[in-house]
Amino acid sequence: KKGITHNNQRLTIDKIHTVRVTKSNSWVSVILHEGKNKEIKKFFETIGHPVLKLKRVKFFFLTLEGLEQGEYRFLTKEEVKKLKNLL
Repeated sequence: KKGITHNNQRLTIDKIHTVRVTKSNSWVSVILHEGKNKEIKKFFETIGHPVLKLKRVKFFFLTLEGLEQGEYRFLTKEEVKKLKNLL
């Protein structure tokens, strides 16, 4: 909850929980309030747990729901408007 310091930069995670653990890997769900450049990778590297794969599943109100791996879709006018209002 207090976060950690990496190269004089404060890194914090809002929520984290373990999804699955095997002999060679762990899968965790991480929620950030504000994601700085490579923050999750730096955080886990600092505590000795390097990140092999990272998947963003949500950005504000946008999710991957309904998309297959490798698929994309264009944002609706309403989504663009919502994102602009967040700035």
